Amino acid sequence: MMQPPTQAALAYPKTHWEVGAHGLGCTSAGGDFIWDTRSVQVSGALAGAAGDVCQAVIFTAYDQDDRVIAGATRPGPGNYYCGVTRHGFGFTLDASSVPGGIRYVVVDLWERNARTGHAYRAGSTSSGRP
Repeated sequence: MMQPPTQAALAYPKTHWEVGAHGLGCTSAGGDFIWDTRSVQVSGALAGAAGDVCQAVIFTAYDQDDRVIAGATRPGPGNYYCGVTRHGFGFTLDASSVPGGIRYVVVDLWERNARTGHAYRAGSTSSGRP
């Protein structure tokens, strides 16, 4: 008789991401990716710098052919968080209709209209993703 899969076997891979300077008065962002079958669940937080510095974090997802297939900006397109605060977020980069799904995600941190942090996180490299 076959046993049902354990909870651990059902879990999707999880990786941590971080961008920016880490210290007092510095802008930084970090969180986790959960690599679903084709899409990626994103959770994290953006911590603002001292003063009037405004910042945003941008996520860009690519397929196996290095084509952009999904993207998101927090707090939102054309918007920035300003001042010393911590903003949490959670969303899904959806590629459910893309064969093979998301291969990797690039995370960029922007301050005052300039990129100040950059991170690359590979996703599932298993072949045969539907």
